[in-house]
Amino acid sequence: MDTAGASPVRLRADYREIARLYGDKRSAERITAHYLVERRLADNLRTSTKCERENGAYNRLYDTLLNEIYDHPRRAASHDPSDDYADRQVRLLRRELRPDDVFLDIGGGDCRIALSVAPHVSKSIVVDVSDALVPKDIKATNFEFVKNRCADIPVPDESVSFIYSNQVLEHIHPDDVGDRMREVYRILKPGGRYLCRTPNKFSGPHDISMYFDDTARGTHMREYSYESLYKLMNGAGFIHPRIMVAPRAYRLFDIPYAMARVTESFFAAVPQSLRTPICRSRIGRSLLGITIMVEKPR
Repeated sequence: MDTAGASPVRLRADYREIARLYGDKRSAERITAHYLVERRLADNLRTSTKCERENGAYNRLYDTLLNEIYDHPRRAASHDPSDDYADRQVRLLRRELRPDDVFLDIGGGDCRIALSVAPHVSKSIVVDVSDALVPKDIKATNFEFVKNRCADIPVPDESVSFIYSNQVLEHIHPDDVGDRMREVYRILKPGGRYLCRTPNKFSGPHDISMYFDDTARGTHMREYSYESLYKLMNGAGFIHPRIMVAPRAYRLFDIPYAMARVTESFFAAVPQSLRTPICRSRIGRSLLGITIMVEKPR
């Protein structure tokens, strides 16, 4: 039964095609088990109060999820040294980073990105709600892990010059996301940059509910469009959006923000029944996957 107990959980008819697109080799039983746990935990977070989230609701969700789902893709990736996705992210970042930058990775999990970046910057920091994936044998002397609890980023004002978040913003409760963006703005130095990668709602959902639902019902609290994300960023004070077409962190080219919006409007018009073959296609995901960099005014 599903988390509400109303009807049996049913995989989408095209779930195998979606699994193939995302390289998910788990059985239908394991995908369903993951969905049931994540739905239960996500529903608790969605209905939580601000006080509950500030007092560890995020921490409990992700600690429980990673402990209960032994084959969670995030856990599997952290134990796979052959996975070059992290290497591609590092190459993407190194094109933008300077040796004197203080780099901060929000939701850095296993710290692989930040530790790889550390030799090339002044300091490298990871902020995450869970330390379950943090390595035990970190040797970098300019690295720091900071555990947070909600939308907060517990580092001093204007102490960071480059912030990166990859597939994180969508996990923030809608009532907290404005606070998170203001925190990013607060800790950035004037002229500092924020590079954000997040899935586009028009090719989603992108959490475990992709195999069952038409909208995100797992730990993706909200999925964004170019328009809604930049509106959020600009509302916090950020300017100069740069849109990068970077599927799976392969940096291909940049496009103007206006062109990104036009492209998005085309895919938004695709009927729901055709979303998997069109919006989830290699071309669709390349053009829709959001990689945007904004700046804090000097």
